[in-house]
Amino acid sequence: MSEVVVVVTMQCKPGMEQEMVATLTEGSGATHEEQGCTVYAMHQGADDPTRFSIVEVWGSRDDLERHLALPEVQELIGRIDALADGQPA
Repeated sequence: MSEVVVVVTMQCKPGMEQEMVATLTEGSGATHEEQGCTVYAMHQGADDPTRFSIVEVWGSRDDLERHLALPEVQELIGRIDALADGQPA
């Protein structure tokens, strides 16, 4: 199987930048320990601090799907959606 690369970009609601940073980095340690996780990196825009990107690299689609199925990941996605200004791309 080949690696799976996920890149998500999103805009957060104005004034919610610090909360978005905290939310996006909260689970990064545990994510790095998951089977198949090679990279999980959050980036905040230097020219627009409301712009965020997440780059993930997984060993396989199965590894990614296992990650996304975790209850804590589903809860985190809900919190991210509430902070986002529009849908992530």
